[in-house]
Amino acid sequence: MNKIVILLFAAIISGCSTLPEQYAASPTRYLVRGVSTGDSSVQIRAIDGGDVIWVRGYHVGDKVWLEPGVHKVSVMCSTSTSWGAYTIGTEVEVDVQAGYTYFLTTDPIKSIRDTPHVEVTKKESK
Repeated sequence: MNKIVILLFAAIISGCSTLPEQYAASPTRYLVRGVSTGDSSVQIRAIDGGDVIWVRGYHVGDKVWLEPGVHKVSVMCSTSTSWGAYTIGTEVEVDVQAGYTYFLTTDPIKSIRDTPHVEVTKKESK
């Protein structure tokens, strides 16, 4: 009986943190990752106008693996402050090329009227 409970618990936990298959790691896909820097972070919401990519229950994640090509990446940018946080969505274009990993960073958001500036940097994959 205990083994069944443990197996069910493991299946539930692993299912809650799994990316949809079309965005999971694969030899033909390359990592695009939202980065946390200081008080600001980038989370990946959707790719190419598709559905929201839910991971860990009803949360968006910070990484996807994409096939080479130009992709529109919908992101949520957040900046924490002493009294709360600003969270604003925007889109960024990423030209995924074979052999590279991509990092998405944002400048701190200072007002709800700000449009986040998301910078895309690429580094050669190992």
